[in-house]
Order: sequence, then C-alpha cells, then structure tokens
Amino acid sequence: MLQGMEMNLYFKGDMHKLEISTMGGMINMATITDLAATTHVTMVNMMGRKMKVSADTLPKTRPTTDYTVTYERDNIKKIADYPCYKAIMKSTDGVTMTAYVTNKIKARHPYFVQLFSGLEGWPMEYTIENNGMKMTFTAQAVSRDIDTDGIFVVPNDYEEKTPEEFKAAMGGINLGF
Repeated sequence: MLQGMEMNLYFKGDMHKLEISTMGGMINMATITDLAATTHVTMVNMMGRKMKVSADTLPKTRPTTDYTVTYERDNIKKIADYPCYKAIMKSTDGVTMTAYVTNKIKARHPYFVQLFSGLEGWPMEYTIENNGMKMTFTAQAVSRDIDTDGIFVVPNDYEEKTPEEFKAAMGGINLGF
C-alpha cells in the first residue's frame, strides 16, 4: 500500500528538514523547522500543485507519553552502520510500536519529539501496528557529508496559504497549525 514511500530527515544545529515522498513521487511533503527561531514552513507538492504555509511558532506538539516502554538491550542489530537495540512501546489505546534505537545520534525534530517522547536514543527503525495495519520505517543511510547550503531554503515556486486555506486544500487534514 505505501510501498516506495521515502522519508528523509536532515538536521544541522537548530535547523531540521523532514521530507516525505509517496506514490512514486506524485505527492511530496516537507517541513523546514528552525528550532532557535521557533518557526517552520510546511510544503506540499501534489502532482504539481505546490502549496506552503508558514508559521511563527512550532507545530503544536504534546509529548505522547501515555505508553510503556520495554527495552531489549540484548536484541541488537546494525542499521545504517549504527548499533541499535530494541524498544517496544505500547500505548493505552492498543497501538504497539517497535523501534531500534541508537544513542549515537541526537536530533530534535518536532515530529519525532512528539512521536518518541520518553524514548531513549534515536529511532533508526520503527514499526507501527494499529488496527491490523503495519508500517515499518528503516534508515537506509546516515551521512555527515551532505552539502546543506540549499537544504533549508524554501523554494519560491510554492503558493503561500493561510493555515485555514492549507487545511481546506488538504481535505481537512490537521498538520498542527
């Protein structure tokens, strides 16, 4: 169903960028977050229709701490050349998430802070199981040699929308504004 979905995360200091590409690149979404300035821009390109919404505050995130975490520190696997150990997160509403985390990477992107609050280490792989559906995200590579000069620049060919206009154009999906 989501085969071929790709997620890329870039971070340098207080700057973070999360990119998600689905449906063979027909739908692309990205957020650029400046943690120091507490601002972010969300961009969506749906089959050539490019929209963006800017905010002078970070997305409304609330730590998701209504779950228990069990660590299996002896269950180790190497992901993208990083040693990772298993963590099993179970929420009170029946959602189970399994992650393989490393303590070698430190990042604070708001999406991951919310999703993995309370989890020690950085998730290099995680699987979410809910209502019979299972999704797994696995890091393919980690590179410190990426030229970040253009990574955190917002392209000027995206149409600016208000949060309300953006939400309506996205079919009512709330992206945290």
